[in-house]
Amino acid sequence: MKKIFVFLFVCSSFISVRAQNPMQIAECDFDGTLINCEFLFDTAQQNIWQIGTPQKPFFGNAFSAPNAIQTDTLNPYPVNNNSAFTLKFTNNIGYAVDWNRTELSFWHKYQASVLNDAGSVSFSIDNGISWIAMVDTYDIQGANGYGYTFFYWDPPLLQTPNSSLDGNIVSGISSDWVFSSYSWYWYFSVETERDNMTPDTILVRFNFDSDGIFDNYDGWIIDNIKVEKQWYSGIHDPENISGNLHLYPNPATIQLNFSLTGNEVPHVQQLINQQGEVIKEYYYHTKQGKIILNDVPKGNYLFKIITVSGHFATQQIVVQ
Repeated sequence: MKKIFVFLFVCSSFISVRAQNPMQIAECDFDGTLINCEFLFDTAQQNIWQIGTPQKPFFGNAFSAPNAIQTDTLNPYPVNNNSAFTLKFTNNIGYAVDWNRTELSFWHKYQASVLNDAGSVSFSIDNGISWIAMVDTYDIQGANGYGYTFFYWDPPLLQTPNSSLDGNIVSGISSDWVFSSYSWYWYFSVETERDNMTPDTILVRFNFDSDGIFDNYDGWIIDNIKVEKQWYSGIHDPENISGNLHLYPNPATIQLNFSLTGNEVPHVQQLINQQGEVIKEYYYHTKQGKIILNDVPKGNYLFKIITVSGHFATQQIVVQ
């Protein structure tokens, strides 16, 4: 249940906070604008990441001409290649008030063999000692009060997700330039914890891998990297509105119908097992709907609705 609590706490708190204006703390367009950006290239001989003007058919032009960072400006990516570069930026500009958000964004195009060749992103908040895959996740830090970090891509890196692919890698062929952003949320209830635990520096590593088959593809090109910081205040606890939730039939077999009365608008519905794991998640934004249960094992579950304003409603159900 702790995992669900953390997820709901973060989501509901984010929805109900009052945000201040963001501050741009890093920017690089590879054409002369270089603010708080340091690029570290893998020194391996096979590293094909280059900054320059693209001269390949699929890449065409940079997003903001003339330059971008890319897997070679002239040649298709080779076989059996592993190439990486790291973006380093300072994160401790400003101050933290309740919630502290850091957002990385960029424009990119990709042309790679689906399932065989792919790009991925990871980050480090301990100066490269350890690396964390940039996937939708959360972490818990600190002993003095609560300390949460919540990370997510919006939208996923992959433009048109394939059921066989992870939405947080790039593989296949994008139709055009794609915008992706990744956010870190830092929350520490004690001011000294905020000061001590929000990382001063973040490293972001972009990695591209290819297999042993030559596909004559361009690879991955990235442009207009930006990092913004934003502070939030006025956090409100989510309200329990379970009295407005109605489920039927209960017990249920094939499907479960739900309705939510009152002024709240549903945002997400979750089916949670007795181990506290979310086994089904739906995004119906209507006050009435149905959940298909024919692939849900028999047993006792918790049905939960989170509204767009961050409130929640729960009710126990039985699947027969």
